[in-house]
Parts: sequence; structure tokens; C-alpha cells
Amino acid sequence: MGIFATIGGSIVFHDFNDVKYAFEKLKKLGEVTDDGMWILDKEEGSDLKAFSESMLTIDIPLFCYKNLYSSIRELIEKSPTHLIVWTSSDGIFEGGVFEDGNYVNYCLKNWGAKKGIQLPDEQDPDIGKRAKIMKEIEALFFEEFLMD
Repeated sequence: MGIFATIGGSIVFHDFNDVKYAFEKLKKLGEVTDDGMWILDKEEGSDLKAFSESMLTIDIPLFCYKNLYSSIRELIEKSPTHLIVWTSSDGIFEGGVFEDGNYVNYCLKNWGAKKGIQLPDEQDPDIGKRAKIMKEIEALFFEEFLMD
């Protein structure tokens, strides 16, 4: 069972067979088309190419994916250089950063509090306020780790 996670980043390989393996995995997950385009919207499709053969790079556009999170470790396994940032509020409120073989997991409620953003308790009757603040924390998380 997959979780919905917003994910963005890039994966660089040194060998064409490794990038091809990762691309085939993305196709099997249903995230890219046979011609190498991201399937970001089931209705429209996407005009974003998943990988660059000449650069041996897979670029993951910032988007909410259903099945990708569970395969991140497998996708980066043979990549010495990668930066993948993810967040999820699908039953959890966590995020993480995979960077060049290292991984750090974050409780986004605590991370947001350290940045001065207090998340209301789950019992707070204003559900919309909580959702809005969660989105704010996630956006700041991506800005800090992915956009720098």
C-alpha cells in the first residue's frame, strides 16, 4: 500500500544501465509513459521529460505522487549524487531528505515549531486552519531543502 507524498528532486547516475533501470521502475509504477514523460495528471498528462540520457539524470518534478515514496530507496540505490525531498500528511505529518547516500526524517509538526509555526492540535475545531498551516509548513520545508 502506498502513501500519498509530495516529492521533488533529482537523481544523477554514472552508468546508463543504472538510469535505465530506474526509468523502467518508474514506468512499472505508472509514473512515466513509455516515451519518457511524467504522468502528473491522469487527464492531461505532462510535457515534462523524466530523464536526460546525456546527463544520466532523472528529474522528479515537485508533485503529489501515490506510489513513488515506497520506491525512493530503490531508485537512488545506484546513484552517488541525489537530492530527493518529500513530505506527507497522509495519516502522518512527516518529511524527509535523501541526499547523496544520507537520509534524515523529520516530524513536520516539530520542524515547523522550530521555524516559529505552531500547528494547532488535531482536536482544534477549525480544521481548515490546521490544513492551511500544514501546507505552509510543507511549502517552507521544500523551500529550505529543495530550493536552496
